[in-house]
This record gives sequence, C-alpha cells and structure tokens, in this order.
Amino acid sequence: MRLLPAILLLLLGFLVGADYLLEQSRRQDRRTTGSLRSFANLSADQVRSFQVKFNATDHRYVRRDSTWRYPAYFDAFVDPGRVDQFLGSLLQSAATVVATNRARQAHFGLQPEAAIGVVLQGPADTVLFEALIGRGAPGQGASEAYVKKADDDTLLHLHANPRLALGSGNPPMLDRRVLPTALRRKPLRRIAFVNASGPRQLRRIETAPPGLPLPGRMPTGPTYAWLATFAAGEDTCLNASAFAYASFLSRLRYEELHGPHTAKAFESSSARLELTYEDDVVDVLEVGGRSDKGHIYLRHQTSGQILTISAAKADLLFPTRSALLDSLPQPSPYQQAEPFGPAPF
Repeated sequence: MRLLPAILLLLLGFLVGADYLLEQSRRQDRRTTGSLRSFANLSADQVRSFQVKFNATDHRYVRRDSTWRYPAYFDAFVDPGRVDQFLGSLLQSAATVVATNRARQAHFGLQPEAAIGVVLQGPADTVLFEALIGRGAPGQGASEAYVKKADDDTLLHLHANPRLALGSGNPPMLDRRVLPTALRRKPLRRIAFVNASGPRQLRRIETAPPGLPLPGRMPTGPTYAWLATFAAGEDTCLNASAFAYASFLSRLRYEELHGPHTAKAFESSSARLELTYEDDVVDVLEVGGRSDKGHIYLRHQTSGQILTISAAKADLLFPTRSALLDSLPQPSPYQQAEPFGPAPF
C-alpha cells in the first residue's frame, strides 16, 4: 500500500511532462505553419536555363544574352513577360508552411505524377533549385498555389501561382509574334514594299514638335502624318488607316515555325517588306510560297526564323491604295485578322 502513492505521483509527473511536451510541439507547429518564408533564395539573374515538366513533356528554356529561347522548337523566342512572371512567382514570392507530412501531398496536388516539376539551372547547367508546383490555392486558376522543394517534405502555400504564366500553349510561353517582343523594337517610321504590287513605301513624318506644357496640363507629344509612295507619286494617308496597318504588323502572329529545309520556299519569290524603326534598326520580312497546309512562308532575316502565317493574314501584308487613303470598316480587316489584346495561349 505504501508504494501506491509513489506510483501515482510518478504517473502524474509523467502525464504532466507529456502534456508539456505536446503543448510545446503544438506551439512549434503553429509558429512554423504561420510564418512567412522565402521559397527560393535566388535571383532571376542567376538562372541561365530552366526545365518545366508540363503536359507530360519536359520543356527546356535557355537564356541567350537578354532573350529566352526554346531550342526544341527551332529555337523559338519565348514571351519575356511570361518568363518574368514564371520566375518571379518562384523566386520573389513569400510562402507559408501548411504541412510537414509527405502523406498530405496528394491533397495539395504535389505528388510527382500530378505536379509540375521545375529545375532551375545556372552556368554549365548546374542545378540551382528544384521544386514541384501543385494545384492552385484555393483552386484551379487561383492567384496562389501549393509548392514544395524537391528535397524537402515541407508543403508550402506560395503567395503567387507560377501555373498562370505557363498558360495553355504546348509548348508553353512561346512568343508567336512574327516580330518577337524580346527584340524590343521602337515604333515604325518607314515600310518599304519590294517587288510587290501596290505602294512602294509608307513613311511617317513629324508634322508638329512636342508642345510646351500649359499651366495645370501635361505636355503634348509630337504629331505625325503617314505618306504613301505610289508609281504616280506620293499621297497623304488617312492616319487611322495607316496606323491600323502598322499596328497589325507589330501584332502579327505565326501559325508554325519551320526548319532550314523549307528555305526552298523562297527560291521563286523576291517580295519582301523592309521595316525601319525610329532608331534606324531594320527588319526584313521575306515572303515565300505556299505550304502544304495553304499557309504562306515568311523569313525573318534578323533572327533567321522561317515561319508560316495564314493566307488571310498574308493578303494584308501589302496594303492597297484605298486601305491607306480611305476610311476602314469597323472592325477593320487588320483587327479581324489579328485582334487586339493579349496573345492567345
């Protein structure tokens, strides 16, 4: 009977100690799951290439000088805004711990077969960072997502969603503009039409210099006029019509890229557009023959890329006299062929 109080005292001490340890563990879990942390301790400048496993395919992107390219598809240009959004989401966004249990990966879409795999690489393809991107938080299309580092069981709620930058294209994030955004061209000031019917050139001139600001008002910019040269002489264009055409060229998107073997499509054609920008940089677009799909070949001399555009878009490359001098219907043929707004992905 004398041992019973001692045993009860030891048992009480054990229970008190166990409760204390459990409470400390709970507090630590609350501190861990409630704290913000950086997901990746890297800057975008350190990343020279990266791989994304998306739509059951490994996609690799490589930075050359200041442009991102997709080598597997004839070295296609990548949309710089999309890449900045994707890397920025991973490298600049804070994250909150939501779980430290591998068994909960499926709930957050972080099991390897469901997640998007990412590998960021530096010079000489050295691996800088590996991660998995799960489902959106709270759901698909949300602005945040669940993520985890490849070598860590900690599951995080990232306060950004890299999936949104990928879009629905396959391959994702390509810049399908005939004149790639990454080349950062200034506004056009002259377009020459070589070996083609219609106008010989279209040029923009300044008709009034920038105006001085009036009290309480913003300064006004310069005003311009567009002049078109024809065989019979030069005429002043309707500004809105000339701008609609020039804007169409900057928005123009291709259907497909093609390899060097398609260069023969330009052997029987010498028509081309010579585009001169405000800084005197020149792009040349050569117009070739028709592909098996009925599309028209173009070659962008600056990048060397060969691509095809639809026949309907190709018909608008060389404007008629009336398309430049008269009012266009609304919406214009240029807007119908290549609508304003973000590029489809």
